[in-house]
Amino acid sequence: RLGGEFPVFMDGRYLFHPLLAKTAEAESSPDAWRDYLDRWGVEWAVVVDRRRDPAFFHPVLWALVHRDGPAQVWVRRQSFPKGWVMARELR
Repeated sequence: RLGGEFPVFMDGRYLFHPLLAKTAEAESSPDAWRDYLDRWGVEWAVVVDRRRDPAFFHPVLWALVHRDGPAQVWVRRQSFPKGWVMARELR
């Protein structure tokens, strides 16, 4: 629905099977998770996981801009205009 402006890296379907083990490994710690997102150039993430610790998205680098139940939308601060982030960030 977001069109070509926001390419999808991974969306939970099993067509991403080759990355499942690497993703699980990255989820072992906040540092590993940040390295994983950096490696793949992830600029925003829709996370649906009640167990996801906010430490996995360091507040200096990431902003929480939307929450709906267990779903969270995080954006990489440097990838979006500062005013856009400030207007939408949930604190």
